[in-house]
Amino acid sequence: MRASVELFEDQGFEDTTVEQIVQRANCSPRTFYRYFRAKEDVLFGDQAERLELLRQALAATEQSEKPFQVARSALIDQVVGFSVLEDPELEARCIELWSLPGVRGRWAEIVFDWEQVVTEYLAREWKCTPHAPDCRINAMIWLSIIRMALVGVQTGGRDRVRAIAEKGFNFIAEEIGLVHLSGSEVQRRATEAHSRRACS
Repeated sequence: MRASVELFEDQGFEDTTVEQIVQRANCSPRTFYRYFRAKEDVLFGDQAERLELLRQALAATEQSEKPFQVARSALIDQVVGFSVLEDPELEARCIELWSLPGVRGRWAEIVFDWEQVVTEYLAREWKCTPHAPDCRINAMIWLSIIRMALVGVQTGGRDRVRAIAEKGFNFIAEEIGLVHLSGSEVQRRATEAHSRRACS
């Protein structure tokens, strides 16, 4: 990872090739592609593995009246395990590169992939289709907390990410609850109290 970051910083992301990366890292292209789909994936470390662990963790849970708490715990556990957080100095450099035009699209894809896993989990919990607005909007809100924890402050490592994520989820639990877009206003009010309890 460090070799890639140094090349991206020295000569620009667009002008850096996989061949240059593997030469600097002293590994083969085959080894590189065993771990990464493309050069931009290097900047996100082991996020693909963490995403699969999130999927497995949510799939293994029994149906719960508190999906917020289940998803919150699973999301934080996986995000704080990101390999990119092992070195605070390298972390800051990687996160700064996430905003580059050539990397930004991959970052958006990653966020959507994580959001989709949470959306599908909520659909199972609430016995509805993943296309249901309630599933999507709550997943989007929860993933916004994870994004904030990762990019809001660019140093501090795992402890910083956990602290910011916990603070964000506490705000959702105390001030927002579960968001319900489906149904009538009467139905929304009827479920509001239950939504608050589900987050507590």
